Amino acid sequence: MTENTAQTILPGTAEKIRYHRAGDFRILSESLGELAARHPSLTPGCLGTSVLDRPIPIVTVGKDPQNRGILFLGGIHPTDQITPAVLLRFLAEYAEALESGKRMYNMQMSYLFEHRTIHVVPMLNPDGYELRRHGTPEEVVRSRLLKQNGGGNFHAWRANARGVDLWRNFTDGPDRVSDDEPVCPQGTAGLSPESEPETAAVCNYLRIMDEIGAVLSLHTLDGSIRAFSDDIYPPRSRTILRLLSRMTGCTPAALPQPPDEIGGSLTDWFIRETGKPAFECGCLTDENIRPDAPENYRTVYASFREALFSAPLLI
Repeated sequence: MTENTAQTILPGTAEKIRYHRAGDFRILSESLGELAARHPSLTPGCLGTSVLDRPIPIVTVGKDPQNRGILFLGGIHPTDQITPAVLLRFLAEYAEALESGKRMYNMQMSYLFEHRTIHVVPMLNPDGYELRRHGTPEEVVRSRLLKQNGGGNFHAWRANARGVDLWRNFTDGPDRVSDDEPVCPQGTAGLSPESEPETAAVCNYLRIMDEIGAVLSLHTLDGSIRAFSDDIYPPRSRTILRLLSRMTGCTPAALPQPPDEIGGSLTDWFIRETGKPAFECGCLTDENIRPDAPENYRTVYASFREALFSAPLLI
């Protein structure tokens, strides 16, 4: 983890926040810079760097970093064009509501700002998103990526720049693979837990920021909320799961999870490492919403809006 500094996010060059294009790393960075320039309540920084040395943006909002906090994370799979936009929109609305003295869901925003710190990582996998959108870089990795992908069309790419699915790289799981397994756009689980700089950056941040009491990981999955763990169930997990389900319309997955459903996710890592609650939210409650259609972010944000504003006070 590197020190929080605005230098990791591009200056505010965007004339208008382009939420529907937040799946483009450069546009996301510009939009975060624009928001930070408009709203001093937002503190931009760098979680770490990717395989290809791109900064992984993080934004914190809250009066005191030592206050109890929660981490919102999105942008793991490049086929997901929605969760970066959802988290960007949340940051913008939070800052605007705070500065205007607005109440959200019967909650005074100044109270939330005073007593909770929210840590937002809108795009964990900047290399993967750039690869899917712009193709292979003119670097030494080009031939390897083309071979791993089986061609030059990266539309289905879900991995990072080393061909690892970051979602499965946090812990050991039943789908851990060896280094001789063929790589495809879906990616492998990696050679070992936290083998990738992106996953290591999140884990190191959470180890240092002990004040973070919960994690909410957003994915474009099947419209369910899960809390992966094979043997540890943090206090209040079931209660929070039910409340989040009620707010979002997502179906709560039964606890405990069957062992074969544990696949190395951040949710499972955080529960095992800290004994604190963590949840994985599949945002697509409507089967007609496509994860690769960024304009659908409005529908998803409308469904998750209450949960994003309310979850920090549930911990």
